[in-house]
Amino acid sequence: MQDDSGNVAEVPVVPNHEEMSSENKVYPAEQKAFKPDTEIDSHKEPEKGPRVYPNLALEPINAAEDGRAPGQGDLSSPATLNQIVYEQQGQEEIPAKVPLDNKNLMSPVLEEPRPEPNERVDQNPPTPSNWERSARLVLIKCINDFQQIRACAKFDPLRKVMDDLKPSLQTDNEYDKTLLIDFFQHAFEIAQDDVLNIALNTVSKLASFAYFPADKKVSASNPSSKSMLQCIVDMVCDCINDEVVDGTLQLNVVKALSAFILCPNKNDLLHGAILLNSIRKLYNIFLLGDDDSIQSVAQASLTQAVGIVFERLRMFHPSKPSTNSRFNDIATASTDSLHENVSNAEEKITLQSMASNGTSKLDYVKMDVENSKTTSLEHLSLQDAYLVFRTLCRLAVRHSSSEKVDNIRSQAMRSKLISLHLIYFILDKNGDLFTELTFPFQNIPALEGLTLVQASRQYICLVLSRNAVSPIPQVFEICCDIFWLIVSTLRIHFKQEIAVFFHEVYFPILDLKNTSYNQKLHTLLIFQRICRNPRALVELYINYDCDRNSTTNVFEQLLFSISKTNSITPLDPNTYQYEDLLPSMETSNRSATPFLTTNSSSLNSEVVQLTNFSDYQLKLKALECVIDVLHSLMSWAESGFYLARGNISADENTTGADDDSLARSDTPNTLPLHSGRPSVETNSCSSSSLALADPSEFELNKQRKNLLRHCINKFNYKPLLGIKHLSENGFVNTDDPASLATFLFNTEGFDKTTLGDYLGAGEEYNISVMHNFIDCFNFANYRFVDALRRLLQAFRLPGEAQKIDRIMLKFSERYMKENPSAFANADTAYILAYSIIMLNTDLHSPQIKNKMSKEDFVKNNRGINSGGDLDEDYLGFVYEDILNNEIVLKDEQQLAAIAPLMTSNNNVGLFAASFTQTGRDLQRTAYLQASEEMANKTTTVLKKLMKQQKHNPKKENVFYNAKHFEHIGPMLEAGWMPILAAISNPLQESEYLYELSWCLEGFQYVIHIACLFGLDLVRDAFIKTLVNFTNLHSAYDIKTKNTMVIKTLLKIACTEGNDLRSSWKDILTSISQLERVQLIGEGVDETEIPDVINARVRPSNSMKTRQMSGTLQNQTPRSTSKQLSFDVISELMSTETILSIDKIFTQTSSLSGVAIKSFFEALCEVAWDEITSSSDSENPRLFSLQKLVEISYYNMGRIRVEWSSIWNVLGKFFNLVASHRNKRVAVFALDSLRQLSMHFLQIEELSLFSFQKEFLKPYEYVMSSDASVDVKELVLQCIRQMIQARVSSIKSGWKTLFGVFTFSAKARDDTLLLLTFETLLDIFEHHYNFIVQQSCLIDMVVSFTELCKNGVNQKISLQSLDVIKKIYSKLVLEAKSKKNTNEEEVPKSAFPILFAYYDVVVSAEDLEVRSRALQNMFYIFLEESDEFTEQIWEIVSRKFIFPIFSTFSLDSDDILLRDEEVRTWQSTTLVEALKGIVALISRRLEKLHTLLKGYFRLFSTCICRDNVSLSRIGTSCMQQVLLENAHRFTKGDWDLVVELFVELFRETTPHKLLLEEAFWFDDENFIRFNSAHSQATRTEVDKSSVNLIAEKQNEFRSMIRKCILQLLLVSIVAELLDYENIFKYIPQHQVLKLTQAVYDSWQFARKFNENKSLRVSLLNIGYMKQLPNLLRQETASALLYITLLFRLLNSESLPVDSSSCTEVTNLLFPACAGLLELYASMTIEKHTRNHASWQPVIVTILDNTLKLPESLFIGSMRQLYYSCCSMIAKGSLDDQLRGLLKAYFNRVGRTFLEKEPKEPKD
Repeated sequence: MQDDSGNVAEVPVVPNHEEMSSENKVYPAEQKAFKPDTEIDSHKEPEKGPRVYPNLALEPINAAEDGRAPGQGDLSSPATLNQIVYEQQGQEEIPAKVPLDNKNLMSPVLEEPRPEPNERVDQNPPTPSNWERSARLVLIKCINDFQQIRACAKFDPLRKVMDDLKPSLQTDNEYDKTLLIDFFQHAFEIAQDDVLNIALNTVSKLASFAYFPADKKVSASNPSSKSMLQCIVDMVCDCINDEVVDGTLQLNVVKALSAFILCPNKNDLLHGAILLNSIRKLYNIFLLGDDDSIQSVAQASLTQAVGIVFERLRMFHPSKPSTNSRFNDIATASTDSLHENVSNAEEKITLQSMASNGTSKLDYVKMDVENSKTTSLEHLSLQDAYLVFRTLCRLAVRHSSSEKVDNIRSQAMRSKLISLHLIYFILDKNGDLFTELTFPFQNIPALEGLTLVQASRQYICLVLSRNAVSPIPQVFEICCDIFWLIVSTLRIHFKQEIAVFFHEVYFPILDLKNTSYNQKLHTLLIFQRICRNPRALVELYINYDCDRNSTTNVFEQLLFSISKTNSITPLDPNTYQYEDLLPSMETSNRSATPFLTTNSSSLNSEVVQLTNFSDYQLKLKALECVIDVLHSLMSWAESGFYLARGNISADENTTGADDDSLARSDTPNTLPLHSGRPSVETNSCSSSSLALADPSEFELNKQRKNLLRHCINKFNYKPLLGIKHLSENGFVNTDDPASLATFLFNTEGFDKTTLGDYLGAGEEYNISVMHNFIDCFNFANYRFVDALRRLLQAFRLPGEAQKIDRIMLKFSERYMKENPSAFANADTAYILAYSIIMLNTDLHSPQIKNKMSKEDFVKNNRGINSGGDLDEDYLGFVYEDILNNEIVLKDEQQLAAIAPLMTSNNNVGLFAASFTQTGRDLQRTAYLQASEEMANKTTTVLKKLMKQQKHNPKKENVFYNAKHFEHIGPMLEAGWMPILAAISNPLQESEYLYELSWCLEGFQYVIHIACLFGLDLVRDAFIKTLVNFTNLHSAYDIKTKNTMVIKTLLKIACTEGNDLRSSWKDILTSISQLERVQLIGEGVDETEIPDVINARVRPSNSMKTRQMSGTLQNQTPRSTSKQLSFDVISELMSTETILSIDKIFTQTSSLSGVAIKSFFEALCEVAWDEITSSSDSENPRLFSLQKLVEISYYNMGRIRVEWSSIWNVLGKFFNLVASHRNKRVAVFALDSLRQLSMHFLQIEELSLFSFQKEFLKPYEYVMSSDASVDVKELVLQCIRQMIQARVSSIKSGWKTLFGVFTFSAKARDDTLLLLTFETLLDIFEHHYNFIVQQSCLIDMVVSFTELCKNGVNQKISLQSLDVIKKIYSKLVLEAKSKKNTNEEEVPKSAFPILFAYYDVVVSAEDLEVRSRALQNMFYIFLEESDEFTEQIWEIVSRKFIFPIFSTFSLDSDDILLRDEEVRTWQSTTLVEALKGIVALISRRLEKLHTLLKGYFRLFSTCICRDNVSLSRIGTSCMQQVLLENAHRFTKGDWDLVVELFVELFRETTPHKLLLEEAFWFDDENFIRFNSAHSQATRTEVDKSSVNLIAEKQNEFRSMIRKCILQLLLVSIVAELLDYENIFKYIPQHQVLKLTQAVYDSWQFARKFNENKSLRVSLLNIGYMKQLPNLLRQETASALLYITLLFRLLNSESLPVDSSSCTEVTNLLFPACAGLLELYASMTIEKHTRNHASWQPVIVTILDNTLKLPESLFIGSMRQLYYSCCSMIAKGSLDDQLRGLLKAYFNRVGRTFLEKEPKEPKD
């Protein structure tokens, strides 16, 4: 028995006397018996319980059930107790029988009610009642029987009492009932069996009459004396010993005690010690009964007694729905408990330290005021129930030796079993009392304020922890059932404990290899109950998996454990039939307690061996559990969606809901309410203490928990990386080492080896963290070795000495700080700690042979205590402690303990082998030790948990209620991988059809849930798995199970269509493959049908293949060695399968808008896969393409919005297939598209919509592609047919149709061009009004324009131009005919036509067409442009005229000059265009003034070309414009002209040419360049140098081009200004501006010519083959400059005395003087070329000087005279120059001689 500290000890059973007589010696059998325990020792805090459920009546005993003999049936209630007793005795049954329902519990047994014991007897006493008369008759009969027995007659005390008592009984007068005490006491003292039987029989009858009052004392003078009831019960209990006695006596004792316990009078009930003493006697008789029948009766009575105790508790504490529940006090509690920092070490449950959230707020709930007026019976009934339950729990944990465990029928094992069964009986029948009874204990210090469940919790946990891993099947089974009751009924109050049992007991049982079949099976049965309860599953998830303070993910681990069990290799289906597996598949349901007599068949000690058969049964049970989980999740989700769709609140739906609302059902009856509904297999309550309104809070916690686990895994892999992740995600503050240390100390999951290495690192930050980590420990009052052990449980000590040294130093400091008197100083602690570490390694390391002795250890530690020695006894104790108990991580120790269970044995299980062997089996011993270790570990964890709850009563431990269906999606996301593994493995390996059907059912459930919650990853994974198991990719390997998968896939497609999304691709691919298999089944050659997945297509482009194909046509198409199964073909081609496929496509009309788009996308992809896989085949697969057309017809009724999104997909697909290179595919696609288009055109389209435009786009795409001519011709024919049939319905589609015509007009085939032109012409002639109405006239013009540009057929192009001209006439006519027409409306109506002409002019291939278009365009400009405004002309010029010349920019000369076609264009069209522009300017100059700059720019562009003809044309046009319009030019126009030339001069001046460094290289590159030019090959030249040189050469060529343009500009200006009609209209200041530009050109050339070093460098580098110069530019520009200035001086408009004249002379005469000096300095021998070039300039100067007026001539002499004198000195002058010089000097002479005064004659 267990004492208050929880320790278990054997306590012998003794009679309940203060002293034992010598006769009452203790027998050996009594060591296993029962001892009453009345001591209240609970220390738990009060805890709140939920509301009370309706009363439950005990079920009747049916000892002879199913014809079984008494003692072999099931136990439930005492209703037939007397029957059992008197069947054994052969006596008449006592008529008194006590019904056990609450209604009649307190009713009297006899008809006549007896008076209350406390009533006072009147002086004239009334007539005795029938109760009293019956009792007196029983007593008189007993006395008479005693008097006939010799022993009684001889026993004087008894005889005297009988003589006194009998007369009193024979009268109606009152008598002293205390005489009965003496009477029965003397009778029991005789100790003769017949006397005892009569006495016990009499007592039992009187007890049934409640004849012994509990309030009447034996001694009235002694208040502390016992009551009559207590005395009589003690006599009955002590009348026989617990040794083997007569069975009749034992039965009579049982009958008597039962009568007392079942007493109907509430004032005479047994309580406290007397109750426990009675139950003790029943318990001992059950254990030590003479035979099975007696034991059966005792067990029945014991069960009845325990049941009646709790029924009385229910009676005195009736259930009342609380409208002011104490839960309301915490219902508004903050949900911050969901966000608790996981770093709090006191809040977690771990393997080693059970420290969780502390006690719940329920512990602080006070009793309701309404129930404060309670009676003593209420307290007594609660106390009795608690004492009985606690005593049973203590009995259940009594330790039994292994020898007793081996004998299941031993008293020790039967004692344990009956205790466990009674505990289960109490919890099962009275679970609502534990959960809903809120009446607390009072007047009991240890239990003050606690409820029943709070006071009993530690004992329930202790019972399970000590027995849950028992190797005895019966013990394990009943513990499983008790655990199920806790989970189903009490999980609110056992939140943390349930996680411990899952983690420490039941998950390991399934995970370990060699646990017994019975253990695994019953664990799975309990799991199955949980799996069948949707609410329990959801609450496990939200309270554990979503609890950041919980280290266990119960729901996930549950699925993983079940999944592992399901990974067993399947059996051969021919070995076992389905019926062979059924027995083990039945769900465990303990409805009655079995009889536990010595010879009972229920005590069968055989353990089922683990064989392949039993393993497979476990696999099936695990699979069933998985299916149950999925069904529960689905039912909960569907119920939630049902309520959400119906807008039904949970409270509204609660009314009228039955208790089975969470049961499995295909209808939406399982509603996720929070109203406290019963589980599937229990009637108990599952309401909880708190429910959150927002399920997203749980998911945030789950994500946070997963994130923390991810960070911890990162730390375990690489600490620095893990800490970085922890910091980034806000778990720790790495800036504070103390914060990190606290987190590492409090958080579970860190690998202790990695943690030890991190803490022992030598970096400063690591050392700081280690110091703070050790400071988290509390070593106060700890022994030194224990403190060291505690430290080394937190992490594994590193192996490096330096790391150990640092850790031991800090440990020593911490220990001495909290225990300053332990040693002299911290050095002592440090040395001793290090010494202990070395000792631990020395003693327990297998590598060390010579172990350290105690003396050596003592010797090594001498003088360490500040020079002194530590006590040798102390050191010896340390040595012994380390020797006997190694310092090792408990995790490793526990793993080593259960290591024997980890060894797999595929033939015989560990238990099976042990029970079939004789003697002591080592494997069994190993398992027993491992089981004991598991039990001890679980017990330790639970004790620490209880202790933590006691010390942290304020810590909230909330159990959250399952209220929302939104949890199902995250639950499936968390556990879908083990589910997939569990239900996919049988599909691959098993052949059992029922197992396969379960798996397929599971697939349907998962996919349904995934679709409901939009879990794309889960849905895709499961559907892809199903698709893989169809085996359609290997037709001849398809089996029956594959056909089942195919049908399931089709069913899913039919039911989940709206949510399949991207998974449609896999399903439709399977349907395509299925159609292929069906064709193969019909006899079609497999090679002729391409496989979409494997793309197995026989090529048809090989002649050899064609020959083989022709040869095989007359042969068997398929090899006879491999054929499809007839059954498979029958299934795949059945009507059901075909209808399912058709249903998928026909039901698309009911899909949502989003779903139908996904369907079309998937079907298009599959169809494209079919086509591409068979593209080389003569008969490509078009199955999906046909289906695509079909579903398009099915969905014609959809709204336009949906069809728009559909066509976005369908249109792109038709673009691909209609332009496919396989003609058959393209023709089929176009024909399908035509039919669809006809149907679409039947639907009227409103204005401003563009759906027709969209669905006709594929035609345009095909026409623009590289499809064959036949296909394009088919497109045109389809369009012509649509126009003819639906011309009035076509609206926005016209734009797309003209797009088709535009692309077809570009074709290079006459047939297509002719068909296009005929169609367009027909539209223009017959449907012109429709085109105008839809604003598509421009599109039609564009189509005709493309025909004009196409040079294949000139006739069609010219005809198209004529049509465009007709269109222009109609446009203008319509514009003019409109009323209130804007003045710009008519011109703008011609824009489309002008653009068409422009496009033809620029792009047409045929010269005649270009010319005709240009003529038509300028005809409009010249003849039809009267209404054009300046704004219109600006638009026309910039849009249609200027762009014609845009291709002739200065940057494109090289390209144009290399293009012969462009040269032809220049010589024809461009000339005509320029002439047209000249005529246009002359005709419309008044409106073109603002555009002259642009037109002049066109001329200058032509002038600046290197092409001589272009330059001449440009010059000619410019001259013509200036000549014809000079008199019309305004000052602004002249400004534009001059500015144009100035800008040209500026842009064409190569200023960079004067920079010598621009063309120079470094010495190395210069040498390489020269060497490259000097060698025949350039392969040796460095590539980078060559690139550099090439770049410089290109730059130099550009400058040369500019120099040429400069020279050309000079000549052009000279030629233009040579015309007097032009020169006289140019303003003088503009002429000066122009001369300045010419002067700049002259000076640039002069500078270059004078820089001889630069010219030589260019020659040396290799840019020029001869010395470069700009002599022509210099002389030409100088000549023009001089000429213009002289013309200005000679101009009539320039007065001689004006300032302008002075300005000109200032410019002219210095320049002339300089030129004369330059020429005079030249020698004919050295400068022959220069001499000849400059002579015209000198001639011009001298000639124009001579023509100057007198005043100007005189003014020029000052600057020119000396220069002319220099000319005289020059030799070899030309005759012309000599003549001009002579004339010059003559005029000079005349001028001065005429003015000189004559001298007087002498």
